[in-house]
Amino acid sequence: MTWKVPLSLLPTYTSRAAQVLRLAVDSALAEYPRDATPQDLLRGLVREGRSRAALILRANGISEDAVNR
Repeated sequence: MTWKVPLSLLPTYTSRAAQVLRLAVDSALAEYPRDATPQDLLRGLVREGRSRAALILRANGISEDAVNR
């Protein structure tokens, strides 16, 4: 299940931040409907891949597999 929300509904977020939030919610909904957790947000950051936060996580060995453990 993919969560689609127009960026116009998230005007205070950058496009990358909005993408991370979408990916986090997708992650939360992948198993069963539940609230997004910090783990889902980390997974969203890692999946987005281009943000400064994603680069820092990757440089420190944090992959999606590591977040899933």
